[in-house]
Order: sequence, then C-alpha cells, then structure tokens
Amino acid sequence: MILRLLLAEGLKIKRTWMVILPMLGALGILAVLIVDYRLRSEYILGKYPDTVTGFLLEAQIILPITILIGGSLLASLAGSMEHQGNAWKYVLALPVSRWQVYLAKFLILFFLMLLFSGGATVSLACLWKGLGLTGEVPWKTLAMGVTWPVIAALPVLAIQLTLSLRMNNQSVPIIVGVLGALFAPAFANWLPWSYVFQVVPVDYAMSRRFENDPSLWLPIALGEGLIFFIVGMALFQRQEVHS
Repeated sequence: MILRLLLAEGLKIKRTWMVILPMLGALGILAVLIVDYRLRSEYILGKYPDTVTGFLLEAQIILPITILIGGSLLASLAGSMEHQGNAWKYVLALPVSRWQVYLAKFLILFFLMLLFSGGATVSLACLWKGLGLTGEVPWKTLAMGVTWPVIAALPVLAIQLTLSLRMNNQSVPIIVGVLGALFAPAFANWLPWSYVFQVVPVDYAMSRRFENDPSLWLPIALGEGLIFFIVGMALFQRQEVHS
C-alpha cells in the first residue's frame, strides 16, 4: 500500500514545481559560487589550509539556507496539493491508514531533497573542474558535504511537513521556515535549523558560534528527526477534515 501511495504522490508532483525546484536549487548554488570565486579566488585559496576545505566552506555561504528554505517550500507544496482542491476528505476516505499517507508524503519530500543533493554534488564537481582546482574531483567529500546537511535537516523537514499538512494557509509554514533558516542559527546551535551548519566533513572551525562536528550533530539530527516525525504522524492521525 505504501508503494501505491508513493506512486500516487509521484504522479501528483509531476503537475507541480516540486521536481524542478531541487534542480533550480543546485543551479543556484553553482551560480553563487561561480561569482564568489570570480571575485575572491586569490583570497579564498590563501585563507584555508587546503583546497577541499576552502571549497566546502565557501559552499556554506548558500548551501544551508538553500536546504532549509527549499525544504520548507517543498513541504508547503506537498501540503497545498490537497488543501487547494479540498481533497483531504477524498484522500482520507481511501482504505489506507493516515500514518501511511503521512509517511508517503515524507518519503517523497526526502527523495526530492536527495535529488537536490545529487544535483548539487554534480554542480560542485563541475565547478571544481571549471575552476581548474588542484587534484582530482573529491567526489566522496563533495557528496558528504551536501548529503550530510540534507540529513541534518530531517527535523526541520518533519516540522515543516506537519505545519503544511495542518494549515490551509501555506504562508504560515513558509514564514516559519524562512525565519527559522535566517534567524534561529543566530540564537543557539542546538535549534534544529542550526544542525545543517555544523555537519561539514572538514576539520575546521567555521565560527565561534557553530561547533562543526558531524559525529555529534548528525546523530542528534537523526534522533530529533525521528521524534518530530512520530509527533507529526500522531497529530496528522487526529487531524479533523472539513468539507
């Protein structure tokens, strides 16, 4: 039944921007880094202990914000499909459990974020080649540098999906996602929105505020992601459907 729901969700997102947004996000990261290296290449190459470290840390200018805001937009689109057509009463009338519906939407959302991860990794590899940086393309490190922040964003994805499924007005979840991405990391590194800034696979302190330690923050993100996922599923099972 989960497979059927996933196929149904896949057919629905074909009619939306949800498939295109991850690729646009990857291209946006590429564009920002091209400008960054064009303007500051000598400074960047002299600032960091090695080329890979500098390359990944410069990507942090845009990568975490793209993941958080992009995830919020995707979650909002996932929720708005049923809200706009007042289709919840039809979806939930099907012989499926509500937790299966919630799980299917979350898996589709996570798949789209992994699609972004793959696109961003390829974009960074192309940029590495295009800039003529020293050595072979560090595919494994680049993949970890993009995928680890996506995994660290799981708590935020669960929060955003739950808000989007519960609220007809999608401006509220989007505002929460944008404000969380922009301001929450400035207050505390233990807030879910801060985790994506602290899982870069390099041994380098990015700032005094953020403790870059993937071995610490990835397990925390996975644990909190599971908790928020279970809470969101429980809330969705109790959600009232209005005609």
